[in-house]
Amino acid sequence: MVGEGAAVAACQVPGVRYVITMTGERQELERPRIVDTELPDACAVCGGTISARFSPQGVKGVCLTCHLVTTLAVAEVDGGMRIGHLAIGQA
Repeated sequence: MVGEGAAVAACQVPGVRYVITMTGERQELERPRIVDTELPDACAVCGGTISARFSPQGVKGVCLTCHLVTTLAVAEVDGGMRIGHLAIGQA
């Protein structure tokens, strides 16, 4: 219950208890983090540079030289990265 003289938000009904306070503040939706990078000398076919996209769904890449399309498996090893890939097509 709202006491005498207490301020009520414009969208709230006086005398009703709300579990969560209703405010005019916008809450930022958490966006998935997507990172694009280039991995030099990472292509298993030609040794070229792979343009990779790291996202919550996984890591995908394409070789900028031979156009190999691949899914990358990334593991942290001794402060660096180990990258393995499985070819899924060639563009």
